[in-house]
Amino acid sequence: MSSYLHSQRLLLRPMSVEDIEALVMVSGNKDPARITNLCNRSTVWWSSYGYGVWIIVDPNGDQVIGWCGLRPEPLPDSPELFFGLSPESRGQGLATEAATTVIRYVLGHDSVASVWAATEHSNEGSVGVMQRVGMLREGRRMLDGVDSVIYRINKPDTSNHQD
Repeated sequence: MSSYLHSQRLLLRPMSVEDIEALVMVSGNKDPARITNLCNRSTVWWSSYGYGVWIIVDPNGDQVIGWCGLRPEPLPDSPELFFGLSPESRGQGLATEAATTVIRYVLGHDSVASVWAATEHSNEGSVGVMQRVGMLREGRRMLDGVDSVIYRINKPDTSNHQD
């Protein structure tokens, strides 16, 4: 499977060290070490599991506008989806488009059974993305000290096909 993904409006490509500066700017993160750490971990995930963090490139293909990734936690067969967009790219359906593309890709792996995601319960934008990509609410609990809602999408069951 190719790790470069295309949707109707976006190009998603694996994160590399060349993207760190752009991601720091897009995320508004004042701590480049955190993005560098994510990049290093993503490289390991790509080689170990066939998925990691994708950089979301704008429709013209010349500007990084965000990221959408999968981390193999708690288990590689059920990775966690996470995503973020620059403030000016939000509200256009781009996070939903990127997440749908990434989920479709990873559920095509034989070794992946489901994808889950979490967000602060009051983050209506992220909850909306999770719902629009077909994830179902699984519950609410504290994650890293944050009151979070958990959503999940399972690989479709293809064992019940009729002859």
